[in-house]
Amino acid sequence: MDILHNILGLLDELGIKYTYDNDRILTRWETDNFDDLKVSIFTNRDESWVYFLAPFSNFYEFAVEDRNELAVQMLKASWKVDGVQFVIDDDDDIMVMAESNNLNMSAQEAVTLLRNVVGGCEVLYDIHP
Repeated sequence: MDILHNILGLLDELGIKYTYDNDRILTRWETDNFDDLKVSIFTNRDESWVYFLAPFSNFYEFAVEDRNELAVQMLKASWKVDGVQFVIDDDDDIMVMAESNNLNMSAQEAVTLLRNVVGGCEVLYDIHP
């Protein structure tokens, strides 16, 4: 939890609003394409990595004929977008993710990771709204 408490301090320093519930920080963003984009910040069990994660939608909500093209476009966009990955989890949910093993990150690194995830969601929206 020390890592998350450090990040809470960074978010306070940056003036970024959030909620916190023991093991996860939740930030909310308004963008051109999203009224309430949620980005969660959490660590793995041994607190050796910190993750910035935004859920997008479920892969199977897309029409069968669109899925292959969506997957290909996600791979191509992952190559172009700086610092984020487009992933599909075990529940087939599409996520935009950034990760860091810098456990003493600066405010600048925290805001960069957040902006990268929010920007990645905008790119993913452009691929398939």
